[in-house]
Amino acid sequence: MHYGGYGFASDPYTPTISTLDKNLQGTIGQRTGPSFLDFAAINIAYRCFEHCGYIPCQHHGYPNPNNCSECLCPEGFSGSLCQYVQYTSCGAHIEVSRDAVSISSPNYPYQFNRNSDCVWFLKAPVGGKVFFEFEDTFQFQCEDTCDKSFVEVKPGPDFRITGYRFCCSVRPKQRFEAFGGKMLVFLRGFGERSRGFKARVWSDVSPVTPVSTSTSTTTTTTTYTTTTTAIPTTTVSVPPSSTEQTENETSSVVQPEEIPIWTTENPSESTFEMVLETITDTPTESIKSTPKAVKPAPVAVITEWPRPVPVVSPITPLTVAPVDECGCKRWSEWQGSCSQDCGGCGKRRRTRVCLKENCRSEEKRACNFGICPPGTNFLINNGEFHILWKGCCVGLFRSGRSCSTLEDGDNPFLKIISSLLSPSDSRRNATALTSVPHV
Repeated sequence: MHYGGYGFASDPYTPTISTLDKNLQGTIGQRTGPSFLDFAAINIAYRCFEHCGYIPCQHHGYPNPNNCSECLCPEGFSGSLCQYVQYTSCGAHIEVSRDAVSISSPNYPYQFNRNSDCVWFLKAPVGGKVFFEFEDTFQFQCEDTCDKSFVEVKPGPDFRITGYRFCCSVRPKQRFEAFGGKMLVFLRGFGERSRGFKARVWSDVSPVTPVSTSTSTTTTTTTYTTTTTAIPTTTVSVPPSSTEQTENETSSVVQPEEIPIWTTENPSESTFEMVLETITDTPTESIKSTPKAVKPAPVAVITEWPRPVPVVSPITPLTVAPVDECGCKRWSEWQGSCSQDCGGCGKRRRTRVCLKENCRSEEKRACNFGICPPGTNFLINNGEFHILWKGCCVGLFRSGRSCSTLEDGDNPFLKIISSLLSPSDSRRNATALTSVPHV
């Protein structure tokens, strides 16, 4: 729980907090509520589910302390054991293969509706990876922290971790890989309407196809017909027989993952027929019956081996294969003079040459942080308009004769922290602050 990557930045183009994984830059700073791992850590710290017995939660879920018969599930999963994909009005459960398919936000390339909420569950064949890559137009509401309208990619295998969130209008260039064979993609449209995204997904492995074999089978079918009449007529059974030589195709079938099937047909009566099969002169007897209808159940069931709980496994880092397509050269020196004379409102710029037009080829930074003369309420110069407060550009604060992000004496957070420190702690803190160079 902290500010976004650009919170209180003197240069709006340079983040104050840079993530080690560049794909998480738009994720940090959300304050809409605690994450799944935040709640899990609290429940572990206070031993909230120690009274619950073992329950086979899937996908890193854990027992609900308020109802030990069900699991609390990471975002994207549902069900008493987290065995289902979370139901949404859009999205899909896709079994990917070597043939790429496309997914996109609702109404793409037109704007999706407000409050759109979609979940895509992508699964590769056994032993394969899922690959995900954005393409074409990419447009979302632009915020330093993507927490209103955005697309989120969770490459797994630990789906408890908040994924990579992207917003604004710069399409991510990298290719995402799910080494665990499963990936979740979310669309959240709780802010402004936008055109959204389009992406293609595929795997490096194709599904296993059945292997066909041919055997010669002699089948003898005996049917017993019974005719019944009133006394004194007797019942006569006539057993006609017929023998036919057929060429049957048999195949070894790969059993699919267990997914309940919706049906609206009533179960039919089973019929039985005695069949004598002769394969290589070895008689066998079997009973054939028509299958009964399956009871209704939710679609898109995900089956997995149960994991022990309530132990929460360590967090594993997300892995992504970066693709650098910009091919940018070095930045030039900072060019020209500051666009404003005071207040920290002005900017200097520098440029670089990139191979692609949509790559970042210009950078700006603030300059001239001296306070403006008393009575100056705004600046209009060089095609820019800035409002001042106490001689500083809005967003900056007066600190002596210059403008900065926050004045130490006026910072409410520092006041609260200082009140909790002892005098010796305060002296050590002041020494540490003065020893840190400003950037």
